[in-house]
Amino acid sequence: MSAMLSIARHEARRIFVSPLAWTVLAVIQFIMGLSFFLLLGEMINNPGSLNQYSGVADYIGGGLFGFSAVLLLLIIPLMTMRLFAEDRKSGSLTLLTTAR
Repeated sequence: MSAMLSIARHEARRIFVSPLAWTVLAVIQFIMGLSFFLLLGEMINNPGSLNQYSGVADYIGGGLFGFSAVLLLLIIPLMTMRLFAEDRKSGSLTLLTTAR
């Protein structure tokens, strides 16, 4: 178990050393903020749409977290492809895939 945590810690440290990861994180936060404000604007302009929801938190939270799940499903593979390519180039991919 400690070997697996050690590998995970090393990989997490490696991904956040590059400015690409921080740039992607900033873009994701900007998109999520924009989505939040668009949902707020839609709620203010059309208050009748809240009748089918149990409250404001259900309306905003449901829309925002649903959108973030789809966004992360698209972004996470982009972030991990780079790590796989670096591991394959350095020759440590077979070591990582066989580690238990």
